[in-house]
Amino acid sequence: MSHYAASHRVSKHLGLTTVLLLLAACGGGGDGGSGNAVSSSPVAPSGTAQVADAGSTSVPAAPASGVDSPNNVVPGSPAVSPSPGATQTQQPVPTPQPVPQPAPSPVPEPAPVPAPGPDDGKTDIQKKPQENPVAPNTASPSGNAAQQPPLLDGKLSGDALMTMLESKAPVDTTWMPQRAASHFAEPYSMSPVASRSAKLEERPARFPAIVALSRISPENYDMSNVSYAVAGNGGTYRPAKGDFELIVGTYATNAKAVSAYATETFVNMTMTLKGNATETDFTLGGEISVNTETGWPRPEETNHDLNRYGFQMVSEQPKTYSRAAYFSANEPIQTWNSCCGTVKLFWRPGPSTRDVDLCWNVDSWYVKRLQCSTWTLQEDWVHGLRFTGGGVYMEDDHSVINHWELLENGEYRYWNESGKYLWRVDGRSIDLFHG
Repeated sequence: MSHYAASHRVSKHLGLTTVLLLLAACGGGGDGGSGNAVSSSPVAPSGTAQVADAGSTSVPAAPASGVDSPNNVVPGSPAVSPSPGATQTQQPVPTPQPVPQPAPSPVPEPAPVPAPGPDDGKTDIQKKPQENPVAPNTASPSGNAAQQPPLLDGKLSGDALMTMLESKAPVDTTWMPQRAASHFAEPYSMSPVASRSAKLEERPARFPAIVALSRISPENYDMSNVSYAVAGNGGTYRPAKGDFELIVGTYATNAKAVSAYATETFVNMTMTLKGNATETDFTLGGEISVNTETGWPRPEETNHDLNRYGFQMVSEQPKTYSRAAYFSANEPIQTWNSCCGTVKLFWRPGPSTRDVDLCWNVDSWYVKRLQCSTWTLQEDWVHGLRFTGGGVYMEDDHSVINHWELLENGEYRYWNESGKYLWRVDGRSIDLFHG
């Protein structure tokens, strides 16, 4: 092929290309008679709706390169401008998209607090749900969060006083001897002493075995934990509720022949007093009954030395005491009187700093006796526990024990005994939850 032919062919192709480009620039390639020209501008159409001719429907233009959506412009895309001559409507301001935040960790809801149940004997502070729960039995009976001290400035609290009145004395709880098919212990009797705190002595055979008691009725000890491995009183002290009867006494016994050789006279005495206890106070009745009878040597029914008497002593009226009150030492808490004598209730300090004796002083025609339950007030004591110790101390004045006999000549001979005898039995226990 000649050079001229090749050049002419190239020129022909270039001419066709030029014509096509010119047609494109002039708007060639109609849209089927719509009459709307398609812009050949290199700028992409904006997403703004164009105002159409009256009676026509406008179709939004498709987004061009660089536009993700009408409200979400890809960074770096060129600015979008409306076509020349077009009427522009107000473009809505794009709504900012919220930045995704990490989901918060769920906060656990507190466990529901159960509603208090019916009154089961607990104090108000124990029955009410607490933000900082306290240990059982640490609230004072008045409902205060702080426990009242049993001793304060040399005075004894009413709560401590009532605890002593309703606790069994002497405390007597021991472990059952091992390998014992049957165990019948001798009575836990009192021993002679030279003074309140002196050493216990061996009881001479001429004196009968003397047993002391102090308790209330109905039973206020929980007996559900009593074990066959425990001898004596294995129950657990519980504060009294409602009406009760207090029983205080001393009597001679010959159980297991412990008094077989006794010759000295001992007059049994039992006192009973009605009362009532609540969480905030307690009441002691206005009448106390005293009953006496010769306990040893055991007389015949025809013998004139029975000393069997029963009489009542009265106070002005039943008295109610607050558990929050405090009582001075050696001063009568309550006194009962009659023509036959007097009974006084009081407390006095014991041998050590925290030792307390709760005493009954009976001064009558037929018996003259001081009987005290002896306790040690532990520093960590709280309402609902008994005190440690739990013994009994007694001073027995024989000057009121009289005898008489009928002589052969028909005359009577009278005489009185003399002397004061001191006795004591100490409490023995496995722990505070027994006895």
